[in-house]
Amino acid sequence: MKGNLIYILVTLLLLSCSSKQRNASFSYIRIITTYRSDSVTAYNKGMGIGNFAYYNFQTDSLIYQELIDIEPVKHKTYAGLLNNQAYVDSLQALVNVLSQIKNGVLPDKFADSGGTYCGPEYYVEFTDEGGEHYYLFILDGNDTVDAFNRFFYRLPELSWKKESVSNHYVNQDKEIVAAMKKVGVYEQVESPYIPQPCSAGNTASHLFGTWREINFTAKNKVRDYYRVTLTKEGKWVRETLYDGKAEYRKEGKFVLSKDRKGITWEIEGHVYRYTILKLSDYCMEMKNDEDNSMIRYDRL
Repeated sequence: MKGNLIYILVTLLLLSCSSKQRNASFSYIRIITTYRSDSVTAYNKGMGIGNFAYYNFQTDSLIYQELIDIEPVKHKTYAGLLNNQAYVDSLQALVNVLSQIKNGVLPDKFADSGGTYCGPEYYVEFTDEGGEHYYLFILDGNDTVDAFNRFFYRLPELSWKKESVSNHYVNQDKEIVAAMKKVGVYEQVESPYIPQPCSAGNTASHLFGTWREINFTAKNKVRDYYRVTLTKEGKWVRETLYDGKAEYRKEGKFVLSKDRKGITWEIEGHVYRYTILKLSDYCMEMKNDEDNSMIRYDRL
């Protein structure tokens, strides 16, 4: 009987300690830093995710995805148990600050002052006794939020029970679209121009005419782009269009190689050599022979 009593007391003590180890006012928290998508679609409108975290307090489970490269965009994803009240406290501190504020997009003091902001943009969503909360904001000098930002980006390095998992654990398009819809931003984002598929082939006669230059590293706007014209006489014209109207113009010359697989551009005293990878009636792709950068054109 004495042994059983000691066992019961020890069990109650352990349960008491366990309840103190994990304490939070929220049931879950979703954290996103916004970025560009590596695959632009009409659905995601070019919006993507930098880093992502979803923490369920009830199960102590965490999914964390980090951006590890930007050209091309690459991520690495972890899943596991946080198992550390200090880490939960870092999340709770952010919740304490945000829960006092009305849902939506928080004011941007940098835009109001005409300054430039180069830090992350956060979307944070959580539920507590007050219901669902969701915010889109940038760092504005708040000590608690700044401390959370440092903690958030260090999560891959911190000690928690994690393992690498497939990036498919996070449906980036679904997550970013749902987030932007909640804060009322999605409908305000202009639908991008979606480049056409570019099939293999190299037919030199398709080279001449008017093309639309495709940006590989940024969202292509429907009415803002570079328009390039190539003539049979070897003249190259590049116009900058804003809202569909040509504002700036450059001219140069180009020469095809004898095997029709290379092209040399002479622009403002500079010479650039490219290898033509694909050339059809509706698209063209070229690689810079010096730095391996790519140029892509769609037929207009």
